[in-house]
Amino acid sequence: MDELDVGELQQASADGGIVCLGVRPDRPSTGFGYLEVGRRSGPGGASPVRRFVEKPKADRARAFARSGRHLWNVGVVVAGARTILDALARHAPSIHRAATGGPAAWAKAPARSFDRAVLEKVDGLRVVPLASRWTDVGSWDAAAALASSRRGRAAVSVGSPGSVVFGDGRVVALVDVPGVVVVDTPDAVLVVSRRSAEKVRDLVAKLARERPKVLR
Repeated sequence: MDELDVGELQQASADGGIVCLGVRPDRPSTGFGYLEVGRRSGPGGASPVRRFVEKPKADRARAFARSGRHLWNVGVVVAGARTILDALARHAPSIHRAATGGPAAWAKAPARSFDRAVLEKVDGLRVVPLASRWTDVGSWDAAAALASSRRGRAAVSVGSPGSVVFGDGRVVALVDVPGVVVVDTPDAVLVVSRRSAEKVRDLVAKLARERPKVLR
C-alpha cells in the first residue's frame, strides 16, 4: 500500500469509478470506516477496495488496525456527479429521490450516511492513501488531543492527566478524574471519558427520544 500523490485522484476517478482517500490507522478506532486494500494492478493509479466496513466493533477494529491491509476512510470521495447519482439510484433510492426532487423532497431525506448507503455496497470502489498528516476532529477525544497542549482559562485540575476542558465561562475544577473531556456551555455540560467519546452519538440519540427540547 504505497502512498500515492493526491493528484492521481482525478485520473483514478476519470473512468466513472468512486475513489476514497484513506490513511493508515494508528489505533483500533471504532469511529471510522475501514477500507481493506487489494493489490494495485500496474504502476500508478488507485488500489482496489476489497471490502468497506463502516464503524466496526472493537474486536474487528483491533484486527483491522493490526492487519497492515486496512486504511481508515477519511470521508472524502472523488467521483463524477453522474457516478454518485447512479450509485444512489441503485443502492439508496430514497436518498436519490431526495437529492433530485427539489427542496421539499430534500427536507424529507432519510438520515443515512453515504458510507453505509453506498460505499458498503458499491462495486469497483478504489482508494488512494493520503500522503500527509491528517486528523479527524469528529469526536471529543480527537478535539482533546489537538487541545491538550493548551490549558483553558476556565480549567483547574489536580490529579487529572489527559483531561481537557472546553469552556470560556465559569471555572471548571477537576480532581482525580483522568482522561475525561468536559464541555461547558451556557445551557448544558457534557462530561465524557476520552475512551468512550465516540458514544456521544448514542447520547444524542437518547436525548432526541427522551428530551428533544434539549437539542433545539
